[in-house]
Amino acid sequence: METLEKKPFLPNANRGSDEENLTKECLYLSNIQINANGLLTTICLIVSIGLTAIQRIRSDNYWDWVLPYGSVTVVNITYSPNFEMIYIYQIFCTCGCGACYVIVDMTTVTLLVHVTYQLKMLQNSIANIINLSYKDMLKDSKQSAVRTVNTNQANALVIPWKYLQKRLKQVVEYHISIIEVSEYYEDIFSGLFLISFASSLGTISLMIYHVSQ
Repeated sequence: METLEKKPFLPNANRGSDEENLTKECLYLSNIQINANGLLTTICLIVSIGLTAIQRIRSDNYWDWVLPYGSVTVVNITYSPNFEMIYIYQIFCTCGCGACYVIVDMTTVTLLVHVTYQLKMLQNSIANIINLSYKDMLKDSKQSAVRTVNTNQANALVIPWKYLQKRLKQVVEYHISIIEVSEYYEDIFSGLFLISFASSLGTISLMIYHVSQ
């Protein structure tokens, strides 16, 4: 994330768009996604733990006892404190795994949102190349004090190449930076996604096995 907090990814008014508001919108959307994911994950954990805990408290018959995340066949859980020990063990393991999943997913989603908004800024920068070049030309000719940039007046045919080249170079460098940071994060998270997929597949297989018993 530190990479996205450095140039050229910081808001830059010289690129010709309101990047400050786009950045705020990006952060707002990221916070909503993080909070929603964390809230839903917490609710799922609380519901599964709460329902099974109530069943255990209400009944002393081990036939009524249910573990929150599937039965365990390697340990005799038909009496206390074995049942409670496995119960707590499952809670800690599930909460730990859930936290890892949430962190990986939310980090990935947040980075995707930031890269998406960087591409929006790039798009705006490309759309404003001619106007910004025209403005640079007026500044150099000392006419900026008496003339304002008019979209109808900004014609690429009357703008010297050096001004267009300057803006085009900025756009190309910005685009290359976005591509490089995207590839960097792709290399980092590809392995994590593989591990996440494999562990999820194993968990689903175990759940299907327990349901079929």
